Order: sequence, then structure tokens, then C-alpha cells
Amino acid sequence: MSTHNQIELARDAILQDLALRYKQGDKSVLPLRPENEHRWHKPQDNYFAGNGEINCPVCPGRLQYHRSALNGHVGASCSTQGCVHWQE
Repeated sequence: MSTHNQIELARDAILQDLALRYKQGDKSVLPLRPENEHRWHKPQDNYFAGNGEINCPVCPGRLQYHRSALNGHVGASCSTQGCVHWQE
């Protein structure tokens, strides 16, 4: 699997985690503020922002992440050396 595909897989898992946490009432997950809508890349399947940690979908490690409430950019880093690590 290419690095690009690994990042896409991890990013999708992050978006799913944020959406699930928001639906479960997690107050640390924030919805997009309407005044920032023009800053987010379209199309988006969800508009939630926050920080978290999930099981990495690429390897057995843990993936720490954050998603900006201002522009929707995601940054993440896996605990496994050589696995995914990026900042948009």
C-alpha cells in the first residue's frame, strides 16, 4: 500500500471517529462554525473538529490526531516508527 493510500485510510478513520464521537455527545468534538465554512475544502462528508487517539487502521499502533475547527485540516502521527505521520 502506498503512503498516499495509508494516509487516506487513516484520514477516513479519523473523520469517522469524530462523527461518531459527536453523535455520542462528546463535547470536545466541535461542529463547523458557519463563518468558517468558506475555509473548508469541499466536498466533506462531515464537518467536525477535535483531537483524539484511535487504533491505527494501517498498523497495530495508536494514531493521535487533531482536526482544525478553522479550516478542517488534519494532522496525525502513529506511534509506530515509519507509519503514517502528516500535517495538512
